[in-house]
Amino acid sequence: MTNKEKLLEQIKTADMNDIETVGAFKQVYELSHNKNLKYDFKFLDKVKEAYACRGVDFPAMFNDYYLREFRSKEEQEALARWCSGEDTEKPKNKQKKVSTGERVPYVNNNFIKLSRKILDWQWYTDEHTKTLFIHCLLKANWKEGNFKGVVVNRGEFITSLQKLANETGLTIKQVRTAINHLELTGEIESKSIICGRLIIVVNYDLYQNNGD
Repeated sequence: MTNKEKLLEQIKTADMNDIETVGAFKQVYELSHNKNLKYDFKFLDKVKEAYACRGVDFPAMFNDYYLREFRSKEEQEALARWCSGEDTEKPKNKQKKVSTGERVPYVNNNFIKLSRKILDWQWYTDEHTKTLFIHCLLKANWKEGNFKGVVVNRGEFITSLQKLANETGLTIKQVRTAINHLELTGEIESKSIICGRLIIVVNYDLYQNNGD
């Protein structure tokens, strides 16, 4: 077993207090780069998945607790791109500028539809529940995918309470309460699975149909 494989196994099995430390992140850093500042981003992706299975948003914590300690600007920029989810291998495509009044063609994965009927929705004035529901619409798969052997259908995504809290700015308690609200009134379903939490937007096809 290589050192990288040993570290991945430790992340999956060790005590949470041992894997959320600067020392643990330093191990990841040392195994993921070399003196030429070349990074093994495939290994970092595996680390990210291993932490996700423990309900930890690794890129956010890595950025907060270790990335800021790097002395090299080049290192900071390379790993900052990875932490933010940018493609580390392919050049970034320039986004086409859209003139005021120009209609943007509907593409399944570039934005979501949000009906004005949401103004009459019972949870609209509940800031936490509204925030989480709109976030679920944004995060849900627009087509079927696969995560660690789990089929994730259109309208579904895999996450964790901690990750939802980090992404929305809510506390874990607020996220849990919002999920309970949305499950109670049938907007979403939530299931605990081996690699996280599966969120299902119940009427995703109704909300995000491809017609005009």
